[in-house]
Amino acid sequence: MTGCEKTDIDLCYLQLRKCLELVLFASVLAHDSFGYELEKGLKDKQSKPRNIINKLRQKNPRFYPLPSKEVQTTSSGARNFVRLKEGYLKESDFVKVYGRCGDWLHAKRKGPYTDPNVCWNQIGDYTSKLVKLLDIHLIHLTEELLLLVEMPTEKSGEVEVTIASPDREGNSDFFIQS
Repeated sequence: MTGCEKTDIDLCYLQLRKCLELVLFASVLAHDSFGYELEKGLKDKQSKPRNIINKLRQKNPRFYPLPSKEVQTTSSGARNFVRLKEGYLKESDFVKVYGRCGDWLHAKRKGPYTDPNVCWNQIGDYTSKLVKLLDIHLIHLTEELLLLVEMPTEKSGEVEVTIASPDREGNSDFFIQS
């Protein structure tokens, strides 16, 4: 942090917005790499978030990352996961949060620093929800092809991507067979 509260608030909103953009463009790249034909403008970052989301949803209604948690490892070695129900950045809030972060990046804003505590609480809330969304999440490319993405841990230091399968037996939402 810089030590100047107003600058620190601006930097936090800027970094949050950048993270949100990375989530969108990672979705575009994952779907493009899998063979979905997406408009050139989406790949060139020329579209607004709402447009990108609508285009991705047209190609794959289940494109948005699904936050998950590991619930158990079976005796066979399969890792079982369930989707989180709350506490994460939902698709329905994504554009709203993106816009609120963007409000801080423009000179025309009115009195944004009237209560820095409100700013810090909002930054903390958005950050917490974004981390919950991405920590362990599922990318649904097709009904049968799922990618489990685990953000870096102290153990690995790397993002780990694993092919997962839907659980047809109903023990969890999806699993990874080791």
